[in-house]
Amino acid sequence: MQAQAEQPTARRSLTTLQRGLRVLEVVAAEHGQITAKQLSKRMGIRQGTCYHLLRTLQEEGYVVRLPGGQYDLNGRVAFLQDSLRSRLTPDLKVLSILRELHETVNETTCVCGWYREQIVVQWYLEPKRALHARSLEIGYDQNAHARASTKAILAFLPDKLVRAYFTSRGMPKLTAHTLTDIEGLLSNLATTARLGCAIDREEMARGVCCIGAPYFDERAFPIGAYGLSVPTDRFEENYELLVSAVMAAAKDTSIKCGYAGSYPPASPLLRLAM
Repeated sequence: MQAQAEQPTARRSLTTLQRGLRVLEVVAAEHGQITAKQLSKRMGIRQGTCYHLLRTLQEEGYVVRLPGGQYDLNGRVAFLQDSLRSRLTPDLKVLSILRELHETVNETTCVCGWYREQIVVQWYLEPKRALHARSLEIGYDQNAHARASTKAILAFLPDKLVRAYFTSRGMPKLTAHTLTDIEGLLSNLATTARLGCAIDREEMARGVCCIGAPYFDERAFPIGAYGLSVPTDRFEENYELLVSAVMAAAKDTSIKCGYAGSYPPASPLLRLAM
């Protein structure tokens, strides 16, 4: 009987944790411009519950109450962010090529790679005319089916591994162009493997197109990829330059990482198709 009585408490604790994490996300998104009342309305929870969550987060150093009753993130969050960044930061040779690519195209530029069996954003650079894609946060690992940089990596994995990658991940429809079934995605990845780069025409977000090109290690394994996020009009206007630049960067990185074959290597997905 005691074990049965503890289950509801465990579920309530989990819900409280989820709400607390959601509070942090909303406070972060509002850049210190949100009150408890506004937060309560935004999240659809009682104001008393909202105050309780905020007080707990404040006591632990994750949020701070500003004059006027508004809340912002506090230093403890920076500690977590710095810890994650230190683990995700790619090699200096990759960062150097990322910066060169960014200077060449003058568009939002990122690099992705593997972290604990996830493909995550490791670093990004934005121009003054910044197009900040919502997927460009360090550590971001969602919506792999709609991100060009992620698909550039997946396109050079065996069919079995691609299917396994999405076993516990959804494929939500983000725009009218998003692929939402695994067979359609595999077909798209085969095309990517033939081209040597992934092309995303508004699959992740309306008005934004992306290009991703993978780089390989000495085993010909896709260990990372560069990605460009560009407004649709500039994307179509500068398509050839963008593709050439990102593929040149990926090829150069592959050589520096020990890959000695022709670029890109043959994909297992293409051998399966034959």
